[in-house]
Amino acid sequence: MAALACSAAARVAEPPLMAGATSDAGEVDGLRDASVAARVADAETAWLVAHLADAPDTAHYGESDAVRRLAQRGAPGALAVAEVFRVGDERRLPFARRVVERVAGRRCLHDRARTARVVAWLCTGGAPPALDADAGVQWSGGDGRWSNAAVDRLRLWASDGASCDLSPGDAGTAP
Repeated sequence: MAALACSAAARVAEPPLMAGATSDAGEVDGLRDASVAARVADAETAWLVAHLADAPDTAHYGESDAVRRLAQRGAPGALAVAEVFRVGDERRLPFARRVVERVAGRRCLHDRARTARVVAWLCTGGAPPALDADAGVQWSGGDGRWSNAAVDRLRLWASDGASCDLSPGDAGTAP
C-alpha cells in the first residue's frame, strides 16, 4: 500500500486540458491544453489591474508602471480596467482612465480631438460629440461608478479592437 501511495504522489501534475484534448495525443480536434504563456499573461493582467494605483508617478497624475504596461497591451488592457469603472473605485479610477486615454490615443494616432471624442462617447454614449481640438480629454460623470450601459460600451469598444473611428450611426454600438 505504501508503494502504491508513493507512486501516486510522485506523478507529475499535468496542466488542465481544454474540451476534446487528451494528455496522450496532446491534440484532438485541433484543441490543445491551455497555454502556460496565456495563463501567465492573464494572471499578470489581473495583478496589474489590482495594483493600478501602486507607486504612482508623482510627476504625472494618473500614471504608474501598471498603467503603462496595461496601455501597451492595447485593447486588452482597456478591457481589463473596465470593471474599475463599474465598481467606481475612487483610488484606481484615475489610473483606469489613463489606461483608456493611452489606448484611445494610440488608436487615434495621437490626434487629441479624436481621442477626446472617443472618450466622450465612451462616457455618455449617443452621437459622438464634436469637440474643440485643443480641449483634450474631458471625463464626464464624476468620480463615481459608471452605469452598466457605459461599462458595457467600454467593454464592447475594447473587445472590438478599440477603434478610433466613430460615425454618427454609432449611437448604440461600439465604434
